[in-house]
Amino acid sequence: LYNWQPYGPDTALTDEPTIAQSYLARAGHRLDPIARHYVEGCLTTPFSFHEVVECRPGHGFRLRDVMLGTEADVTERTASLTLQVGDCVFGKIVPVEGLMLIEGLGPTAVAPLHKPILIELRRMLGTRDSLFGVDTLREFADELREAYLDIDELSHAETELRNTDDDPLEFHTLNFD
Repeated sequence: LYNWQPYGPDTALTDEPTIAQSYLARAGHRLDPIARHYVEGCLTTPFSFHEVVECRPGHGFRLRDVMLGTEADVTERTASLTLQVGDCVFGKIVPVEGLMLIEGLGPTAVAPLHKPILIELRRMLGTRDSLFGVDTLREFADELREAYLDIDELSHAETELRNTDDDPLEFHTLNFD
């Protein structure tokens, strides 16, 4: 709703507005100010990876943006019940009237095993060393999303169980009289 633009016939992005931009242009004047600020915040805030540095189950968590190094206390009930310190999530932190909300949260947390992918991505983008880190995140939004989808696929790939001799495990059912 906030980021996707339709593709034109030559597969290049068109100049068409996003769904949320169209909605604001057509009906934004009817929204209460908080709702309007929320939609505008979702439109301007880029997606990024965020590491949980503190968790308050049922209330929210403190997140550190892996790409930028900034931190924010986020109000969120459901995900704060399952996430743990050290987990990384993909989404956008949207400021609304003094609250920080997380929008577009990916369903799969990034396990510590996959953090080197994020570190390499951060090094490639150079977001921590740049005054224009947020703009860089917007510019490389497709690459960030692709990295998340790759990690998601790796997280759900079937793993082969092996014994201590590195032989594949085979499960059998044995019946005895």
